[in-house]
Amino acid sequence: MYLKENLSYSGLSIDQKKVFNIDVEQLKLQIIDLENARLEKEVLLEREGPNGIGDWFIGFKVLDDSTFVLLGDNRFYKVDLGGNLKQKIGFDHLFYVQDELAKRFGHTGFKIHQNKIYNVITTFGKPEFNLLIYDFKEDVYELKEIPGSENLISSTVITYLGKSSFTYVTGFSIVDFSDDFILHNRSYPQMAVYRTNSNSIQLTNSISNFYEDVPKVDKIKEVHSVKESEDFKRDLEKGMSFLIPIWDEENQKIFRWGYKLSSINVEMDNPEYDNYLFVMDKDLNIVEEFLIPEVRIKPYRIFIVDNQIYLYHNFEDELGFIRVGLDFLKTGP
Repeated sequence: MYLKENLSYSGLSIDQKKVFNIDVEQLKLQIIDLENARLEKEVLLEREGPNGIGDWFIGFKVLDDSTFVLLGDNRFYKVDLGGNLKQKIGFDHLFYVQDELAKRFGHTGFKIHQNKIYNVITTFGKPEFNLLIYDFKEDVYELKEIPGSENLISSTVITYLGKSSFTYVTGFSIVDFSDDFILHNRSYPQMAVYRTNSNSIQLTNSISNFYEDVPKVDKIKEVHSVKESEDFKRDLEKGMSFLIPIWDEENQKIFRWGYKLSSINVEMDNPEYDNYLFVMDKDLNIVEEFLIPEVRIKPYRIFIVDNQIYLYHNFEDELGFIRVGLDFLKTGP
């Protein structure tokens, strides 16, 4: 089972019984039985030919129990569970003919609804993000500012190695949220919400007892070695980071998992992490928040199934899940 990316290219089936995971190295769709955490089936995807989908991806989303979408090279590929390409939607031409899109590219967060693509785009080497809304039927687009994204300077580092440079910046995820969607960045406590009816983006700022606002800085951190870059990233983990949140339609709540390096045990080889759960209402106000003292690992992905949180973990190259029941919404964890 492909766990190298920690289920970064995965999604939960609509019936909540399976996880669809992409092995980006061998280009396979893996269908995982969630209850038993075992591989049920593998489907080889084609790189070339009529059903070819290339070999470079930065995004994955489940559309329904028969179709998923991959984002790669400014193209969207709708693929069925048999590995057959059903539709290819390209918008790469925009980045060649539109001056305001020069040196920009589609990033990880996206949503497809009706004839529109919503995709977070960024600028090469800079913490600059916008929401691109592309009508692929009419071949027209608009750009929207993502409020709060300018503050990601504080979590960005440029590493200079000889004549080359590498920029580390955390990207946005797009999370379905009732009729709207959330623009989420794991490095930043605030979340932005795109409102479909008004075609607008609103920034929220939930108040918590467990974290504070990220301090604002005016200049991107610059370093000249890989060690300095890794030290910077490790320092970031001393503050709160967040997994991709989940909107739970049944409970009408948003569940957001947070984590930070523990001050008790910060061994470089095997550090421990403090883990937290934040429960939010439809207005993105925190209504309950908990420290989860039993969980001391670095988390990567959560799913919500049968009123339980399934927290993914790699147990010595074996897939596993830590389960947290949601009955604590009334009684405490």
